[in-house]
Amino acid sequence: KSDEAQKAVNALTRAGIIRGVSDTEFAPDAAVTRAEAAALLLRMTAQSDADGNGGFSDVTEDMWYYDTAGASKKYGIISGFEDNTFRGDDRISKVQLISLAARALKNERNVTASETENTYDAPEWAAEEIALALNSGLITENDLSDLNTPISRADAAVILYRLYDRI
Repeated sequence: KSDEAQKAVNALTRAGIIRGVSDTEFAPDAAVTRAEAAALLLRMTAQSDADGNGGFSDVTEDMWYYDTAGASKKYGIISGFEDNTFRGDDRISKVQLISLAARALKNERNVTASETENTYDAPEWAAEEIALALNSGLITENDLSDLNTPISRADAAVILYRLYDRI
């Protein structure tokens, strides 16, 4: 993987934010789920709440991410889908992860995006967060390709490391 990805993984591992899939393997090309992304952002921002599932209809107490779902909703990281679902086991797309990272930055540092025209292939719901991510350096123009594809663990680590560096 790229030097930037290796640096990001190593730094986030040392900080206790990200872990490998085993003691010796990181699996940089594997996809990230929505629940995993929420857990990473909560660890990074030192937010937690062991008080429920956030009212999501598809999150039950026996799921490992039960409290993660509730905390991520409480702290404004994930609001869920229109049908009141969290979809924690779904692979998260690049645009979704960028949006979550931008929300975390906004919550932690109260930053806002200057007006930026949506000239990239991003859904309208994410336009403000994409602009914030671009303006704050969480992403570069190069990161705007394939926004709707699942993001790999290595690419997620790069964006999260940039967020970590700013909060």
